[in-house]
Amino acid sequence: MCWILGRRFIFVGALMVCVLGLVSSCIFSAHHSDFPWIVRLMVRKTSAQLCVGNLVSEHFIMTPVSCYRRWSTLPKDYYSAKDLMVIAGRDDGETNYCSQERPGVLVTAHSNFSKDPHNNNIAILEVESFEFDPQDIPVMPFFTTAEENLKVLAKIQKDKPICYVPTFKQTKYLRNLAEDKESMRVHIVDGTECWNKFCPRGHQACLPFFSKKTYVCAQFINPDKRCTRRDVGAPLVCDQVSVGNLKLCRENRPMLFQGFNENVLDSMNRYKNMSIKLREYVKILEEEKKKPRREISRLMRRFFETLCLFSE
Repeated sequence: MCWILGRRFIFVGALMVCVLGLVSSCIFSAHHSDFPWIVRLMVRKTSAQLCVGNLVSEHFIMTPVSCYRRWSTLPKDYYSAKDLMVIAGRDDGETNYCSQERPGVLVTAHSNFSKDPHNNNIAILEVESFEFDPQDIPVMPFFTTAEENLKVLAKIQKDKPICYVPTFKQTKYLRNLAEDKESMRVHIVDGTECWNKFCPRGHQACLPFFSKKTYVCAQFINPDKRCTRRDVGAPLVCDQVSVGNLKLCRENRPMLFQGFNENVLDSMNRYKNMSIKLREYVKILEEEKKKPRREISRLMRRFFETLCLFSE
């Protein structure tokens, strides 16, 4: 259903898009805060934060697959999309802040996750469309190719700049997004030092996936700050671009970030481009809504053909 009464909607595949009569007092853009693309994934029954997600578009949120693991000892116990509520919002310095809640619709893990869970640790959560400024949608900035990302990861490990890990405060008011959002300054930790912290006995099997080429470690500059299990999925932002997300957070050890590899970037680009095409066709429908039904059907067929290209 559309979130504000009086709006009309269409179904395009699994996506529902409001196309007419858009009315909202809570629309925000990419310039209402420093990191507007981060969202909070909440467990609906308990209102507990599960992890941090990153907006790829107004419909899709990127997270690690490990984000959906229930806090239990069962090996394959995951939350479904219907168990979750997603909160996005803005912090523009005004007294009246804006936050939006959307229920989860569908979680899609990478098709090869079960074969290689470390290199394919990405899931896309689909939600009902958020209310964003269509000309200024808050989408996570990332490099489009793995080659670019690897070069930046290498430079980060060499130069050790100050980066940021945007996440949320664990306050009593979990749903007050505007007050919870904060930027955490971090410094980069040497890869060997990081590995020794996780593997003090030098056992090679303790982090079998670890590679200085694709993983980065960081620690908060403020010694009083600690990461928690709820911060999994938070992006590592260096020079205003996200280069990876939080994979492991353990007490008294650096945070371990997995850099975006080819598989992850390919998935994010596909969903981002699919949403761009969707917006284009919704605009066409709005402009052509007075034309005969046959003409609208032709436009919709063209859109579905485009979707098929992205799914291949």
